[in-house]
Amino acid sequence: MLIPFEFNGIKSSVYGLYLCRFDGSNDGIKTLGNEVSVKTVRAPRANRFIKSYSTYETPLTFSFQVVKYECGRDMMEIGQRELAAILKWLVRREYCDLRFDQEGWDHVFYHCFLKVQKYEIGGKIFGLEIEATCDAPWGYSEPREFSFALTPANRFVLHHYSDEEGGFLPDTVKIEALENCDLQVANTFYIAQDPKREKKIRVEIKNCQAGELLCFDRHKNISSSAPHSNLMNDFNYVFLELYSDFYSCKNTITANHHCNISIKYRVVRKGVPV
Repeated sequence: MLIPFEFNGIKSSVYGLYLCRFDGSNDGIKTLGNEVSVKTVRAPRANRFIKSYSTYETPLTFSFQVVKYECGRDMMEIGQRELAAILKWLVRREYCDLRFDQEGWDHVFYHCFLKVQKYEIGGKIFGLEIEATCDAPWGYSEPREFSFALTPANRFVLHHYSDEEGGFLPDTVKIEALENCDLQVANTFYIAQDPKREKKIRVEIKNCQAGELLCFDRHKNISSSAPHSNLMNDFNYVFLELYSDFYSCKNTITANHHCNISIKYRVVRKGVPV
């Protein structure tokens, strides 16, 4: 089965390139993007060590090989003119999405830079070794978007199926106020599904106008469609986060006034298929 990949929205099959193994082996150690660094301190008067903090020290990196191939033919040479076009496509100065057309992985994207090396046999180029360096220790799902209306009497439940625990800022959150009000939008999450361990995020924007559209992004920018001159003073600088842990992914979103909300985000996906 020929397995292509996609980078920056262009499929490798356009260039006749497909995944391969030059040594014919699929065995051995492969990265999963889970390198956590844990810092500890020794407990006073005890032979025990206490975790002070933990963090991901390095981004996810992995490599894969591709060969030029056409059905019914052996490996084909990659010409110099072809190589120039392939390098123009793959070697970028910004992060781009990489995706593999493998079953179960069709919708996992790796936001990465690529480093490309040629694979020569007898002085001719037949394949490439490609190394990906991501912007995070993981990949992401395809974009997801939910739009819903809220009143003080109802709520919206959103399940954030992430492979990483904790809170994450959506790519964008758009809140349309439907009346003049001091608007509050909250997300409630129960840690380990325990009602006694509540985590609550409350976004507050005072002096909203009917029809005003407020836009937030994951870089913590805020803008308004209305001439909201005191927006910076009326906003409490709390951004809506989505949560998940090992036991739960249920986020309950509520509001104190009528509003329309649109949330666009990607969830974390760990591991690589190659």
